[in-house]
Amino acid sequence: DKLISVLDQEYGYFDCPASLNHHGNYDGGLFEHSLDVAKHLSGLLNRELNYGSDTGVRAFAYRVGLFHDICKCVQYIQSPDGTWHWNENCIWNGHGSLSVMLTQKIFEQCGIPPLSFEELACIRWHMGAFDEKENWGFYTKAIKEYPTVLWTHTADMIASQIDET
Repeated sequence: DKLISVLDQEYGYFDCPASLNHHGNYDGGLFEHSLDVAKHLSGLLNRELNYGSDTGVRAFAYRVGLFHDICKCVQYIQSPDGTWHWNENCIWNGHGSLSVMLTQKIFEQCGIPPLSFEELACIRWHMGAFDEKENWGFYTKAIKEYPTVLWTHTADMIASQIDET
């Protein structure tokens, strides 16, 4: 209950769009997209990696999927006329890095155990090769350390490009 309240009241998570011009670019699109990513990630991990118990897979997938794009709650703002736009006053950059920082902050605030290194890597590198070119080597290293990083990116691509949520 506290987590839902924090996400709703402090971050506007359930109202925010998933993007400004692409998938999920409507009120509530971020939550719909993130839920879709979590569902696809859970299925991919079970099917491709035989990742473990169904409960463990779901917990991992939902912690990663639901928070991989939380940065958008501070990077996008809504105008009085209801349109969403880029927050020019945001002091944070780095899509994956900002999502990691915000998730850790929210989890601490709500008394939720912190993200594991594997979860951190999945959220940080979920953009795959859509990250800055100078980071591609780090992305490759992350995949080798945690194959779930690649499956997180794949789940995000399925949700955004095929499902268009």
